Amino acid sequence: MTQNGYTQFQGAQLCNDIASGKFDRQLQSLAGDLARYPQVKYLVRPDYEVSGNLHANTDLGSFNPATFDYTAYPKAFAHIREILNSKNTNIQYIFHAVRGDAQNLYPGDDAVDFVGTSRSLPPYLSFTHKNHITSPNPKKNSPQTGVSIFNNDVCLPVGATTNCAGSRLDPNLERDLAWAPKPRVIAESAAQLPASADAAAFIDYLSRVRDVVERYDVAVWTYIDSLWTAHGWPVDTWGDSRVESQAEVKGWWQENIVGNERFVFG
Repeated sequence: MTQNGYTQFQGAQLCNDIASGKFDRQLQSLAGDLARYPQVKYLVRPDYEVSGNLHANTDLGSFNPATFDYTAYPKAFAHIREILNSKNTNIQYIFHAVRGDAQNLYPGDDAVDFVGTSRSLPPYLSFTHKNHITSPNPKKNSPQTGVSIFNNDVCLPVGATTNCAGSRLDPNLERDLAWAPKPRVIAESAAQLPASADAAAFIDYLSRVRDVVERYDVAVWTYIDSLWTAHGWPVDTWGDSRVESQAEVKGWWQENIVGNERFVFG
């Protein structure tokens, strides 16, 4: 597979090309577009679910960890920031890595304002539409560290796929949360099948995420309240994550989240 002249195995090459200035014309154009709206607070995420495979690989024929160049993406990230900031003073930057890869690819505290990991921020922190936003009283202007929490992340099955059975939090995600150099954010979360089809399992999922919020003093929790299949998502793993779709789940949400003074809704 080739897109824009790069195969899926050439992530490091693309990142190094960005850092060397190959795409400066496009970045300067973007910087100019952003500068048209100085009153807007921008959060720019230079790619998301960043991973060794897709952003550090140098083997032209396969994903080969022995060939990973972990310096390529941080250099690209810093260069993008430099170009965009040449015309703007109202941008903050999100580093969003796959769980377990965050420390290897982290561009550094000087370059990053927010950190997220996936296996996925009130509306002002996310470029994808979120229907339910909850925020546990973040400190004003504090930089934050974010994670994504879906079924597998809290050791519940997704379709036929299991992960960390018998535990309550994926060990890679737990390590990233413990490492996080800045306040933590759950950048996206949603109950998946089979949990979302059963009220008790749905509540179990929500309880596990809430436990993460409390254990790690999470500053922002974003929940995606959606009927996924209506938007083309696979029916074997994505169902109805709307908390209002089941009376028992809705009641739990109202009592434990809406009725919890820790949370401020955005």
